[in-house]
Amino acid sequence: MLSKYIKNITAVSEPAGAGFVCTAAIIEYDRLIKNDSLGPDSFHVRDREIVKIYGNKEAQKAEKGMDGPYVIIELSAADAAARLYEVKGHGPEAVTLIHEPQVTVCQVRPVHGENGEIPAEETYLESNQVVNLVIDDFIQDTFEMLSYNLYIPQGYDGSQRWPLVLFIHDAGCCGTDPRLTLVQGLGAAIWASPQHQKKHPCFVLAPQFAPPPMVNDDFEADDRIEMLKRLLDDVISKYNVDDKRIYTTGQSMGCMSSCELYVRYPNLFAASMMVAGQWNPQTMAEVWNSHLWIIVSEGDKKAFPGMTAMTAAMENAGARVAHETWSAKAAPGEWNQAARRMIATGANILFVSFDLESVARGLASGPGEHHESTWQVAYEIEAVREWLFTNHK
Repeated sequence: MLSKYIKNITAVSEPAGAGFVCTAAIIEYDRLIKNDSLGPDSFHVRDREIVKIYGNKEAQKAEKGMDGPYVIIELSAADAAARLYEVKGHGPEAVTLIHEPQVTVCQVRPVHGENGEIPAEETYLESNQVVNLVIDDFIQDTFEMLSYNLYIPQGYDGSQRWPLVLFIHDAGCCGTDPRLTLVQGLGAAIWASPQHQKKHPCFVLAPQFAPPPMVNDDFEADDRIEMLKRLLDDVISKYNVDDKRIYTTGQSMGCMSSCELYVRYPNLFAASMMVAGQWNPQTMAEVWNSHLWIIVSEGDKKAFPGMTAMTAAMENAGARVAHETWSAKAAPGEWNQAARRMIATGANILFVSFDLESVARGLASGPGEHHESTWQVAYEIEAVREWLFTNHK
């Protein structure tokens, strides 16, 4: 017991485009709490803005409150204290930190339990439990010295075949903690989210590479690209993966690595979502009939011209290309409508460039910020993710 009435306080995190964030505190009382006794000023959470407070029978967020032993305090994801993924410095000297979710809570108004009133407290209590939504659903393992994360779809028993999404992170995420690729954005976690899994249950494979980057701007890849292929083969051999529905996606280094895998193994993937990268136009022209959705920002001084040249080479070789410029600040419905319009063209290469002024701080942002901001938005576009799963070999 943390206090006379409170058994546990759980800090809850969720994946987000710019890194995972702490979005809720869940207080477990030793008795049922009346939902109608909870108000927006019933609790205070240190350094956090409270969005919503309600009761629940289960230790999880809900659309509607109810009587139960749990009080759910939803918190603003925009709070500075919400951010749990931190990068200090730039370039090779950058240091990435993963902070554990933590909340400090005080019940500042009386609430009503099943046996009467629970008086207000003056003491702040720190969370003693942590739940990382989606991220905790991955298992970690190692293959030939390569750490990786694997999400296995719920209900998997080997009796039917499931698709697989391979996500490859960017160079800035290189490190030894296998969780880095899961917490730094949505590129891996979005495919394992309950919303996506409800529509498209699938395996999600997210390797974690240590420094240095395994590809460079001269279109060269080191030996780890073949290690990655062997890891993928190993997972396919252990689980009942549908080899006609293997997809790859990645950002920056991950996009470039996906391109090289296409060149080496042109029949491996059914489709790919490629974000903020570039690769050799000459070699990519050889796989012109691949199904690719490319997303870059116009302010990205490498990826935008690089992908433009690569796409032109693939189009000259025979690919059908659809290209549109979107606002990175558009509403989700606008993105989805535009994506469906592009899909309707029947093109096998779909190219989206984010308008220069809509990314990050627009003209005030440098190329690096435009580069990294691309994937903070790209994986939120539902219709693009849906498109990926319409493709079969």
